[in-house]
Amino acid sequence: MKKIFLIDAMAIAYKAYFALISRPLKTKTGEPTSAVFGFINQMFRFLEEIKPHSVIVAFDSKEKTLRAEKFEQYKANRAEMPEELIPQIQRIKDILEAMAIPTFAIPKIEADDIIGTLSRIAEEDDYFVYMVSPDKDYFQLVTHKSFLVRPGMKGEDFELYGFDASVEKLGFEPEKMIDYLALIGDASDNIPGVAGVGEKSAVPLIQQYGNLENLYQNLDQISSASVKNKLEVNRDNAFLSKELATIDKFIELDFDPDKAVIGDVDFARLDKL
Repeated sequence: MKKIFLIDAMAIAYKAYFALISRPLKTKTGEPTSAVFGFINQMFRFLEEIKPHSVIVAFDSKEKTLRAEKFEQYKANRAEMPEELIPQIQRIKDILEAMAIPTFAIPKIEADDIIGTLSRIAEEDDYFVYMVSPDKDYFQLVTHKSFLVRPGMKGEDFELYGFDASVEKLGFEPEKMIDYLALIGDASDNIPGVAGVGEKSAVPLIQQYGNLENLYQNLDQISSASVKNKLEVNRDNAFLSKELATIDKFIELDFDPDKAVIGDVDFARLDKL
């Protein structure tokens, strides 16, 4: 079977930037390059290890996203992009363009939803899909044909999660990550979840009831009065959180995985960059 790589650009760039925050890299002219170096280094490592036929790099939208339009507080707690990271994002885009690696960015759409949709289409075209991101919400997209590649703590290390490895790590099937996040929330995205319900409470609930809808249909069966009360009080937040945490696999885009191959590299431009 053919393989396709789908890379969450901003998440990898941020991780690379902060991995070198204590010893940032700069050119002789003072241009910051930590994120550029880390991003390209990791990308080459992934390409060398897994050797995909096709590659796509997805970027987040600059416009207000559909989730933020629905829930004003969505990602509202995030700090502004570090000033030194801003020019590095364009530098990464320039390098990808010179390398003839296809990129995707859609107004109001997050990279998660682009990758979710691309992964579905690629699976239907009989590809093995490798999604590259440190973000845990990507577990919901893992199947027997779609894998999550998570960069490790060290620069070039990474962890590969297929379906069975995901179940072992999470304690439940990967598609239920949506329901898990609906309960515990996600501080990085400011998704509220159910106040007072953490991992120790959420995992057994997902294991027993499977999804949020079935859980709320069976609240009377929950033995812990405290947990039951938290769920009742936060019902609206739970279902809003599930909606916010769900990666959209059906956004409108034109995509043929067979054409998402690395083209003719512009070595002269790449050398200058």
